[in-house]
Amino acid sequence: MCKYETEWGWQCPFEPEPGKELCIFHLPLDQKEPKEFYKHLANYLLALYEKNPTPERKKPWIVSERNEKLLDNYLRFVTPGEVWKFTGFVFPDMDEPHNFMGFIFPMNADFSGAEFNNADFRWAKFQNTNFYKAEFHQDANFYEAEFHQNANFRLAKFHQDADFRLAKFHQDADFSEAEFRDADFRWAKFKDANFSGAEFRDADFTGAKFKDANFTGAKFKDANFRGAEFHQNAYFLKAKFHQNAYLSGAGFHQNADFSGAESENAYFSGAGFHQNANF
Repeated sequence: MCKYETEWGWQCPFEPEPGKELCIFHLPLDQKEPKEFYKHLANYLLALYEKNPTPERKKPWIVSERNEKLLDNYLRFVTPGEVWKFTGFVFPDMDEPHNFMGFIFPMNADFSGAEFNNADFRWAKFQNTNFYKAEFHQDANFYEAEFHQNANFRLAKFHQDADFRLAKFHQDADFSEAEFRDADFRWAKFKDANFSGAEFRDADFTGAKFKDANFTGAKFKDANFRGAEFHQNAYFLKAKFHQNAYLSGAGFHQNADFSGAESENAYFSGAGFHQNANF
């Protein structure tokens, strides 16, 4: 059995690679070939599909990698109705065609502790999704992705660009204590967004829409909330803006709380505070 184990006690059930202690999914990048990784991943996905039938069309690269021996092997580890587990997987660069672009996850998916280089989830659709403590070493692209249930990115690390433009979060979006270099959430839509304790170098939320937003204790170098809409609660208690905070034209429709927030330069020209505002 693979020696990978999470901090909460889940152990990978897959077989280790010959002469190794870890399976193909958990081996470090320098110990596996990307082509081999994606061949195994394709057949693991095919096993998940077979045990959880769905009308959704499978991506061509997954179908083309079908290998009956590998498929039979992974079918042994899949139980219908369970979370699709990618826990702790170490993903090589996602390229063309090996990516999750437009991928529809029919079941809940767990990417907690996973590591990515270039990650491509553009236009993907998720149910409950867990990226707790996931690490993105290069660009993470979630452009126009849609999260139909809860999305957990707590303590995730984004070392390069994180693109969530036009993403839709229909339930809870938890980015608490996440670390970002350049975060782009322009025109994203949130129901309940939690960025408490998150750290950003540059953060762009231009035109984003929130029902409830919690940025308590968040730290920014530059933050852009121009034209953002906060329909219920907007909490920025003790947030720190080390350089510029642009909230020009933002709309705060109910409670806005900036008590204890710190900023070198804050711009609120044209912002609308329709009910309670606390500075």
